[in-house]
Amino acid sequence: MNSSLRSQIVAVFAAALVGCVGDVAHENPLDPASPHYSPVTTLDGRLTVRDHPDIPVAGALVSDSSGSYACLSTSDGAFGFPSLPVSVSRLLISKEGFEPESVSVALSVGEHRTLPIALNALPSIEAASVAVSRIAVWFPSTTYLAKFSAEASDLNGVTDIDSVWLLVDSLRFSMTYSITSKNFELTLRDETFPGNSIQYLVGKPLFTIARDASGSTGTSEPFYVSRIIEEEPRPLYPISVPVQDTVTFAQTGLTFRWNEPIAGFPFNFIIVLARVDNPGVKTVIWTSANIPFYETSADYNGAALSPSSYSWTLTMIDEFGNSSISKEYEFVVR
Repeated sequence: MNSSLRSQIVAVFAAALVGCVGDVAHENPLDPASPHYSPVTTLDGRLTVRDHPDIPVAGALVSDSSGSYACLSTSDGAFGFPSLPVSVSRLLISKEGFEPESVSVALSVGEHRTLPIALNALPSIEAASVAVSRIAVWFPSTTYLAKFSAEASDLNGVTDIDSVWLLVDSLRFSMTYSITSKNFELTLRDETFPGNSIQYLVGKPLFTIARDASGSTGTSEPFYVSRIIEEEPRPLYPISVPVQDTVTFAQTGLTFRWNEPIAGFPFNFIIVLARVDNPGVKTVIWTSANIPFYETSADYNGAALSPSSYSWTLTMIDEFGNSSISKEYEFVVR
């Protein structure tokens, strides 16, 4: 075969080969020319409580902004998308008890992204209550106190709780944290309310609201005044009303006595005995609590009483902490 013919055959074969290569199917899914091309990536991550990476957030919904792709975080807070379009630019995370979170993401084809996300836990009110005290005085008139208590918590830590307040209709009152009870507390007098009456609270839904450092809030379930005790305990002995002192020479064997009150609910009595050191200055020296409602007397069993002036009160208190406190009755030990 002469050289000229050989050259012609090679040229024809090369042209055919080029045509064959151009017709080869594009099977690689990362090849934009492939019919199987899919601009996707993989993404996973873990949800934890803000400031506490050791606490996972389970059962949270993680989705893209369109809601087309979604999953739930596992018990250890893990979530993942094995095939997520790179067009996704934002993830939304939601779970009851947490502030909803929106996280922007920048995805590239074929890359693997791991995204740790810390969620802000909402503050919550674990328990809220109110107890009303009726306090009888000789002058000028009987007064009432409403004592509110709220137990607040936050998974981010108690220091994340910025404030707690009481809401009654449109009235709002700030509550103060008590180191002793470890609750937020507030005491309001009857003149605080419309009409200068504690009765304003009866039947009204009461709420306590906690706010954290981020401004997120949590609200208690509604709670109510359970009872206002209007019955007043009536001490009988020892008393001075108010001119003649009751004098006891016995250092022991003192018995407190009172009239049986008429009440249609269960309650106990409390006796508080104080020494009157100076006018208006009293020091509590003995208390007896949980005296059954059917009793009308109780024996003093404290230390021997030294000669001095004393005063005592008798309190009725129900199972909800509502109370009615008698007037102060004085006597002298000589």
